Amino acid sequence: EVENMGTTAYQQNNNSTVQPFSGQYTTSFVDPESGTHHNASISIFFTPDPHGNGYRINGQGSDIDGNTIIEDGFANYDGNAWWIEKNISGDLSLQVLSRGKFNFDKHAFEGTWLANTMLGGPYLSFAAAAAATTTTTTNQTFNNSYQSPFDIPIVVATLEPEPTSPFI
Repeated sequence: EVENMGTTAYQQNNNSTVQPFSGQYTTSFVDPESGTHHNASISIFFTPDPHGNGYRINGQGSDIDGNTIIEDGFANYDGNAWWIEKNISGDLSLQVLSRGKFNFDKHAFEGTWLANTMLGGPYLSFAAAAAATTTTTTNQTFNNSYQSPFDIPIVVATLEPEPTSPFI
């Protein structure tokens, strides 16, 4: 349904349209059965749709249920998006549909997930892991997008700042 939405109001214009960030995102969600909060990571890559309607979405992720690949997905220029992930480790029958809207300016996504087990819910957080997504050098801008042709394992770590003493 997102892919079939009209595009007249969202015609691509490279001078004014914010390009989506392709790269590592971190997410959090709640298991509705146990109430447990879980974190996940996903590499999402946006490729211009050959029909000029938005972006194809592909990538791979990792969460409590195993490693996943994005089998199919699409985002309009305004950020409305969906994608389907399939587990490639753990429960191999598990598939998850994610739907919502990317905020391309803030490199964030707000939406929901629904598994083929009929469990689902909202993403509590979903944002790019990298703080800087664009580098400017001598009046040239390089967009941080890369699509790997390989199935590369993803390792995610969080660096916690050292506590500071209030007596310094």
